[in-house]
Amino acid sequence: MLRKRYIRCSNLWEVTFELPEFELPRGLEGESVHLVGDPNNWDRRATPMKRGNNGVFRTTLELEPGKWYEFRYLINGELWFNEWHADAYVPDGKGGDNCVVVTRAEAD
Repeated sequence: MLRKRYIRCSNLWEVTFELPEFELPRGLEGESVHLVGDPNNWDRRATPMKRGNNGVFRTTLELEPGKWYEFRYLINGELWFNEWHADAYVPDGKGGDNCVVVTRAEAD
């Protein structure tokens, strides 16, 4: 799930990325989950997601307004997983899709 909040004083969007354990493929134990994509130059280790007591992996980033950011989740360093609540999806050039989060130019 994606949660967005515009921070007017800094002209940034605070975007929280959440992946509940129950959305993981059946039988897969989520030992680690990383957010990988445009915000961190597709660095597989740059943005680990923390697991809360409720079983939801979560991380929050501040993103510039008026942009599309492609991303995916990397589970246990080997399985790519999509966000089912993404704003859009685009082909990744390898036969799959990347998720997209869109930040509007300004808040409503």
